[in-house]
Amino acid sequence: MKEQFDFDFRSGYPEEPGFKEAGGTSEEAAARINSHTLRATALHYLAIYEIGLTADEIAAKAGVDKLAMRPRLSELFAMGMVEKSTKVRNNRSGKSARVWVITQVGLDQI
Repeated sequence: MKEQFDFDFRSGYPEEPGFKEAGGTSEEAAARINSHTLRATALHYLAIYEIGLTADEIAAKAGVDKLAMRPRLSELFAMGMVEKSTKVRNNRSGKSARVWVITQVGLDQI
């Protein structure tokens, strides 16, 4: 039995979006995401806002869906381009959200 959070990392994660099941809708959605552009957008905003931003704040500034941006931060984290700060801020729903900051590796990519 497959665990709920088993992901297929053969897709090239984190350079390419991961998916839950080969041949399923998750893989199809991963193929449609322009992850390179979204990651570059995240790096751009994090470089401008040195105090850091939450994934939802980046999405709002970029005018993209927060659900498309959140996984891009996880990918950038796996690549060492961003890191979690010690800060959290409330998102629009009132829940705590991690503040991300860009690393030197991320700055070198811009």
